Amino acid sequence: MPAGCIAEHIHPELGILVEPGDEAALQAAVEHMLDHRTDYDQKVIRQYALDHFSKEVIGKQIAGVYREILLKK
Repeated sequence: MPAGCIAEHIHPELGILVEPGDEAALQAAVEHMLDHRTDYDQKVIRQYALDHFSKEVIGKQIAGVYREILLKK
């Protein structure tokens, strides 16, 4: 099983996820991406990254964790 929360972020519209240690699957995925890179919409991928991983989004998540900790005291 893939590590962390990666699996919930990668789906066919954004890319390919392979199991750790599966070299054959990694090779197949790389070859697929090289042959089909234009099938992926760069704008969709970029927007997804901004919506989930921008400095603002991550900052709000961290601030939320701190708020929760402070409210528990």
